[in-house]
Amino acid sequence: MTDIRADLGEAPISANEDQIIADIIQANLKMMEVEENGFKWRAQHPKGHGAIPARFIVGPDVPQAHRVGLFAQPGEYAALIRFSNGTERRDDPKGGDAHGMAIKLFGVPGARVEGAADAKGTLDFVLVDNETFFEGDLNEYSAFNDLVSEVLNFKRNGDEALAAIVNGIYLKFLKKYFSHDIYAVAQKFGDQHPTSPLRAIYWSTTPFLHGDIAVKHRVVPDPAPAPGELREGVEGADGLTEQLLDGLSGKAAAFDFYIQPQEDVAAHPIEDPNVNWTENGAGWVKLARIEIPALDAGDAVARAARVAAGDRMAFNPWNTLPEHRPLGAVNRVRNKVYKELARARNADGV
Repeated sequence: MTDIRADLGEAPISANEDQIIADIIQANLKMMEVEENGFKWRAQHPKGHGAIPARFIVGPDVPQAHRVGLFAQPGEYAALIRFSNGTERRDDPKGGDAHGMAIKLFGVPGARVEGAADAKGTLDFVLVDNETFFEGDLNEYSAFNDLVSEVLNFKRNGDEALAAIVNGIYLKFLKKYFSHDIYAVAQKFGDQHPTSPLRAIYWSTTPFLHGDIAVKHRVVPDPAPAPGELREGVEGADGLTEQLLDGLSGKAAAFDFYIQPQEDVAAHPIEDPNVNWTENGAGWVKLARIEIPALDAGDAVARAARVAAGDRMAFNPWNTLPEHRPLGAVNRVRNKVYKELARARNADGV
């Protein structure tokens, strides 16, 4: 395990962290659904909108202070991007959801945080369309995962009434004993309504090293979306998938990649991703550009194949260079949970 960066506000690892992570893994495994043909849905971000080819471009204008790791010198990397829904498995709900943008670069030289790079030299970024995460306390995060897994199981078995009862009992417990109203914060986290995956803003929510400092990541469409675009939403069983593939049919798209340097350890904490660094004064610095070429979206069969390719992929923010190591307890949870769920799905590259 790499050294804890107490100077940046990273806390010591608690004695029961491994057990908490094991409990979270089990709760997420219970959330996975298996089709009759053996296909296993992701527990989180199950509905993908396709594996989209792109280029990740580090230009010559990166500020000198931030020329480290992946951004040490100009370069271009082939990439695949999986856009996704956070919880909804099949439909694109008008009622809102969280949405993901997972980016896999190829051909990035150098060792990774946990050892040698894979044969394709991949490096991952995992982002979501809300600036903050809903929990930093691992005990509370584990209890919330238990709630979600139990309620989902009752719903899948057709017992909506029992699901509502269990949900109500858990919510009373959460509101009474938790440090904040995690359910309300989680609902806000999932209350996103983009008009297209190409028009949403995505954040890392959790911090990472950038050389010797802590940063968060953000990806913004170019041109940036108007405020209304982030709330209008779409309708239809595959509304966001259609908006993504139709939006790239004969037309290119682009995003800009930013880092947000930590300026104050107290105002920009490592261990509480529910704190909004932007509201507390941290600014953003552009480091790279993501260019998505126009696609021949193809017929329904070709579109389904693109979605299936994305569903077979696995991502992990720890698949990165040591200069960009994930920081904090929530990121340590993600590392082990993502690995176990990818193995359970038999995902590509695992």
